[in-house]
Amino acid sequence: MEDITNHGRRYWNEPWLIGGYFNTPLNLEDKLGGRVNLSRRIELFRKFININNLIDLPLKGNAFTWLNKQCGRKFIQRKLDRFMAIKKWIEEYQNFDPISLPRIALDHRPLLLYLEPLKKKKSPFRFEYMWEHHDSFKSSLKEWWSIEVKGIAMFRLFQKLKNVKKEIKKWNRDVFKNVQK
Repeated sequence: MEDITNHGRRYWNEPWLIGGYFNTPLNLEDKLGGRVNLSRRIELFRKFININNLIDLPLKGNAFTWLNKQCGRKFIQRKLDRFMAIKKWIEEYQNFDPISLPRIALDHRPLLLYLEPLKKKKSPFRFEYMWEHHDSFKSSLKEWWSIEVKGIAMFRLFQKLKNVKKEIKKWNRDVFKNVQK
């Protein structure tokens, strides 16, 4: 797990996620049946998670991802497979579903991480050179800028820029049929 920690540090400032088979439960609730004495392995796993600032992502579906295929008193289930991410990844990719799929002949359940497509960020406002050569632009700009705004100087400046941007976009649609699209 030290290798994973060292590798993760390369991406410390980036949103990252790790998933797979970690071969140990995170706590005693991640285990059903079998011997109880896993405290040392759980402690080491928790230390790894804390060092890397990871958050265990709860699975939809059956949380127990492994079983020993035994019956009766020998039957054991554990959550050994999981997805974990740093806070920055969770903030960046807010619409996600970690899913535990049905077992298909193996002792581990396959996991699926569904991510909703990211919404495109609005493109930044860009001033078009052609606008200033249009007959009505300069007079319209003066009119939009002269709209009175109350407040402290910085707020007035911010609000005037916001208002002018909105008016220019509307004007652009009317005059040039929204050439920026």
